[in-house]
Amino acid sequence: MDLVRSELTGLAALRRDTDLVVPEPVRTRNGDLLAVASAPGVPRRGSATCCAGWTAGSSTPP
Repeated sequence: MDLVRSELTGLAALRRDTDLVVPEPVRTRNGDLLAVASAPGVPRRGSATCCAGWTAGSSTPP
């Protein structure tokens, strides 16, 4: 999970500190970039991330 969190932190920095157009990582309510969840009867915890923001594109006629 540390690797995923690190990647999302880097992505957020690229978006904040450069002119690159990259998706924006969405933080959880407590400010984390990675949500971890568990459920009764499920032996392993799961993690989830979310990124928002569409990159405007263009189409080229064939």
